[in-house]
Amino acid sequence: MFDDVCTERRRFNHLKGLDAYIEPSQYPVGTANVQESVKGQIVIQPISLTGTIISPCKVLKAFLQLPGVLDQIVSYMNGLERENDIMENVVQGTLWNEVIKPKFGDKLVLPLTMSFDDVATNKDLGSHATVHKLSACHLTISCLPPVFASVLENLFLVLLFHSADKDFGMEEVFRPLLEELKTLEEEGIEIKVNNTTIRVYLALCLLIGDNLGLNTILGFVQGFTANYFCRICKCHKEATKIQCYENPEFLRTEQSFNRDVQRNDQVSTGVKSKCIWNELSSFSNTINLYVDIMHDIIEEKISYPELNDLIQGFYYGNEFGNKPPLVNEEKIKKDENVGFSASELLCLIRYFPLMIGHKINQEDKVWQFYLCLRELVEMLFAPTFPRSSIPYLIDLIANHHKQYMELSKKDLRPKFHHLVHYGRIIKKIGPLKPIWTMHSEAKYKELRLAAHVISSRVKIDYTLSVKSSLKLCARFTMQKGLVHRFTFAPYSEEIPIEHIAGHLNFKHLVPSSEKTWNVVKWVNVDGTTYKPDM
Repeated sequence: MFDDVCTERRRFNHLKGLDAYIEPSQYPVGTANVQESVKGQIVIQPISLTGTIISPCKVLKAFLQLPGVLDQIVSYMNGLERENDIMENVVQGTLWNEVIKPKFGDKLVLPLTMSFDDVATNKDLGSHATVHKLSACHLTISCLPPVFASVLENLFLVLLFHSADKDFGMEEVFRPLLEELKTLEEEGIEIKVNNTTIRVYLALCLLIGDNLGLNTILGFVQGFTANYFCRICKCHKEATKIQCYENPEFLRTEQSFNRDVQRNDQVSTGVKSKCIWNELSSFSNTINLYVDIMHDIIEEKISYPELNDLIQGFYYGNEFGNKPPLVNEEKIKKDENVGFSASELLCLIRYFPLMIGHKINQEDKVWQFYLCLRELVEMLFAPTFPRSSIPYLIDLIANHHKQYMELSKKDLRPKFHHLVHYGRIIKKIGPLKPIWTMHSEAKYKELRLAAHVISSRVKIDYTLSVKSSLKLCARFTMQKGLVHRFTFAPYSEEIPIEHIAGHLNFKHLVPSSEKTWNVVKWVNVDGTTYKPDM
């Protein structure tokens, strides 16, 4: 009965036959010499180094053919086009509407976002912590409805290779992925929806990651003490230390970048190599710009003392899981990083005025600076952004920088310089919160956890890719599209309707034949938890 699936090989072949399992493939990256023991002697042997790719064309085709997926995406995009001021997605920005979309005419085209980062497969404190570090690329469709955009299963692993192999050059490690992206934007993919064949084109709109990762794969210098460290403009590092507004005269362009590549002088240009992603008609490293609020704002060190008793005793409500840790006084005195995670620091910034605001002189300059910072954080971390508020944001950032220099007597750091570009970039790509790297960081955590339960490190990139493909296979087999998530507490209490407070307000929502209701302590709908006394 089970002869067709009695071995691992047959099981994989069976899943391939169902068009559910997308097999990862390995590609050559370079060669290296390793020491091996042969008959008691140490000899040097050349070995071939490889990376692993999971075909984006096949993954996205299978995803878009899931029930209702394409219809939900197109419906959401059409709704966004009717909104003139409030932006909530990249398709409302000038990058999509004025640069990318016109290149496709009347074709059905969807934007893609690709994230890039390194993943440590070994324990962080071990002696081999960085030996098997991997670099990973994930793809997602940029215009998924918000309730589905943050779901990790909609972020697809497409490339995995050893981080050290980047030394062979971006061309070698990224070429297979680049060719697939070219196919997606030039030829598109045919999908069957409701017994109709549709050709869908997909264009790389955003490449996201932290500043170091983006500078690395986009062809810019990797050190932020370099003379021209910014990938967006060519302001000298000394000028950026006091710069409060963006200077349009120094913005990088496609022409200036190509000249700097030919010049081959990274000290005086900030350009290290050509950008292979510029081969895509939809992408340019000087036009498709991205900034990440997680690394520019939240992952900053704070050096002012907080009262531990206030942090400990404050009621955080639904954000209890992001409660900041107690502060180490010695680290404060040494001006060291206090070790908050991004979520914990964001929580502290939001609730700090409620903790100590009643004890502060409202005219205090440091307090005024904090209020400026908090307003800036609230604007940048909002899920939507009004176009009409962009000029105000630009002035708010300038005010923040001026106050920082006045109070700290210090120069602006490189991360502060990135903020001067935020106004123009938000106009290009919309609000930053929906596309921050926190979502992809959670996906990378999945890879780390999977790696920690694998004892062998031989071809670890291929092993992790197979595990990722098998998870996708389960989804494709179940034909699970974009479905709403609903969970609730396991224990429920059966209570007569008339005993529930305010039942007349919602009685019409349930069948009239029901005389008793099951009451649970909490429910979670699309990632948001609801419970009494919220």
